[in-house]
Amino acid sequence: MAAASSCGQPEEERALLTCGAIALRGLGETGVAVRWVRIALESATLDEDQHSRAEALYQLALCHAANGETTLAIELMTLVLDLRETAPLADTHASALCRRALGEIHLASGQPEPARGYLTRAARELSEAGDRFSLGRALALTGQIHAQQGQHDTAEGFLRQALEALEATGAAAHLAGVQESLGEATLRQGRLREARRLFQAARVRYRHTDARAAGRMALRIRALSPPAMPIGPAPDVPNLGGLASSSGTAADRG
Repeated sequence: MAAASSCGQPEEERALLTCGAIALRGLGETGVAVRWVRIALESATLDEDQHSRAEALYQLALCHAANGETTLAIELMTLVLDLRETAPLADTHASALCRRALGEIHLASGQPEPARGYLTRAARELSEAGDRFSLGRALALTGQIHAQQGQHDTAEGFLRQALEALEATGAAAHLAGVQESLGEATLRQGRLREARRLFQAARVRYRHTDARAAGRMALRIRALSPPAMPIGPAPDVPNLGGLASSSGTAADRG
């Protein structure tokens, strides 16, 4: 950012600020992320750069969502959607990303029906755009909606589509999350062996991305594993003239 600023490249500096905000949000530093995004937003507004302004508002909405400020997050993301759908941007792919984010925010706040509407359209548009990563995330969220409503067979169908879309991207953390959700869906249908296999696959992927989640999977696998055979005392053996015992004297053994 310092280099971009010293070279007089405000657009590049704004892009770096919003990318940095993504990293900060991932580290849980949402307060710092908001400050970085607001600097980018102010710069974009002064330069009348609608693309940078929309990107800054998008990241700001995600920061507020991470802080649990759902109403403000939805308000900001809806504003971004309006910006991206109209000229001069008119960007269908970017609009689909907004719909996916709106679906996720609504779902996290306990509003499954508006979430379903946003995610259904987002999945269609992301598929048309060839964005398999974002498509996979939209399908996974749709699967979670059905799982929450007890429709575990339907949830499994969406989650398997999500897994197929994400496998080509190599996104280990998201793949692990889908496998975990699939494990839960199959478990609710009474398929313990399949659930155990999916939890194990998720645990392997989580090892490289989320140690706590890997531990959670280990507990789920242990809970589904068949109990070990009990180890009790040795059965009684009749003493046939001392022959079954190695503790007798030499005379006894003679």
